[in-house]
Amino acid sequence: MVHRRIFALSLIALGLCLGRARAQAGPDVFGIQDEGITIVGYQEFFPIYSSCGYSAGDERWCDGQMKAGINMIPNGALVTQVVFYVRDDDSLMNFIGWLCWSSVHSSSGQALLADCQTGVATSGQPGETVVFQNFDPPLPILYRQDVDGDGFTDVVNYYLRVWTQGGIGTVTIRMARLLWKRQVSPAPAVATFNDVPTSHQFFQFIEALAASGITAGCSASPPLYCPDSSPDARPDGGVPRQGARPPLALERSVILGYISIC
Repeated sequence: MVHRRIFALSLIALGLCLGRARAQAGPDVFGIQDEGITIVGYQEFFPIYSSCGYSAGDERWCDGQMKAGINMIPNGALVTQVVFYVRDDDSLMNFIGWLCWSSVHSSSGQALLADCQTGVATSGQPGETVVFQNFDPPLPILYRQDVDGDGFTDVVNYYLRVWTQGGIGTVTIRMARLLWKRQVSPAPAVATFNDVPTSHQFFQFIEALAASGITAGCSASPPLYCPDSSPDARPDGGVPRQGARPPLALERSVILGYISIC
C-alpha cells in the first residue's frame, strides 16, 4: 500500500506540475523541475544570404541572416521561452531573432508552408544584452503532422533565424537558449489494461507509461496493470521493457515528466 500511495502522489504531482499556469520567466531563469533546456552555440548558426565569420572565438557576426536547427528538442515538447545572448555595439544597426518552422511534403519532398513567430530585437546600443520571448500558450514541437490537410503526415523542421546587421564586432550572436517542457500524451479512447478503465482517475498517466514502454503491466493475457499491487510485488517490477528498474526510478520518471511524448 505504501508503494501505491507514493505512486499515486507521484502521478498527482505530475498532473499539477504540467497542468498549472506558469508565470512568465525572465531571461536568466534556467528552468524548473518539469522543464528542459536546449543551448544553441554560436557555431551552430550558418548564413542564409551572405558570408559570415567568427570573431574573438566566442561569437558569430554577419551582415545578413543566419539560422540554426533546433530539432534536438523532443517531439511533442512545449517551448515556453527563447533567449538570444547578443552584443550590439552599433547605435543604428540591431539584432533580430525569430523562432521559425518549415515543412516538407511527405511524398513529393517539395517545400510546403513556413512561418516565424514574432521577432525580438535589440534597440540602440545596449552592448552585452539578452533579448527573449515567452510563449503563452507554449509552442508545440511536432515534427510529423499533416500541414496542408491532404490526409498525409508531413515533415516539419524547427529552427532559429537571426539577423545580425553590420560588420565585424558590430552586432553579434553569442548563443541562444530555449526552455521547453514535456507533456503527457493524450488518453486513448480504448484502455490498454482491463483493470485500468477509461474512468480510472490515473487512466491517462498509466496509458502514457505503457505507450512509452516503461511498463507492460503485470499480465499479458489478460492484459492487466495491477494498480493495487506494489511494484516490488509484481513479477516484472512494473517496468519489464526497461529492465529491472527500482520503484523509486519509476517515481522519478513520472515526477519529472519523462513519459510518453505525443
